[in-house]
Amino acid sequence: CISGVLVVELDPSGNASIEASEVVLSNTDNCQIEELSLSQNAFSCSDVEDLVLIQISSEDDSGNISDCIVSIDVQDNTDPVFSCQNITVSLNDEGLATVAPGDIILGVFEPCGIDDISLDIGSFDCDDIGINNVIISISDNNGNTGFCFADVTIVDEIAPIVECQNTTVSLN
Repeated sequence: CISGVLVVELDPSGNASIEASEVVLSNTDNCQIEELSLSQNAFSCSDVEDLVLIQISSEDDSGNISDCIVSIDVQDNTDPVFSCQNITVSLNDEGLATVAPGDIILGVFEPCGIDDISLDIGSFDCDDIGINNVIISISDNNGNTGFCFADVTIVDEIAPIVECQNTTVSLN
């Protein structure tokens, strides 16, 4: 078996696998090798945080067995994948508007789970009328972060209210 730790990186779907040739330096016998097996060869997001110890067993055709243990460091180095859309938001009657990440994010693919979703600007007022650039970030459970950018257009569609008072004007 190899010494040290074998690093295995998950693919974008959150899975990885290894072959015996990646962890066995040599496998010889004075007779014929019947079977070479790994106690685990498939890995997923649940294997990321701790080292995974796998047992490699070699059995010859006489039933003699030799084992060794290999440490596997499973890593998730893929950022969350998502897309964003530009949106238009109207100010309310108090001149305020709020936007949540879910208003902008179209879809997210992250097999290892989402830890945090944030939006850099979520509150708007009359000073923000027009196009505002916002940044959305999503961090997964393994510290990978993806970003997307969107335009939030703020509009004021409420007409001003004018109240007049009745006055009497006398002409001389």
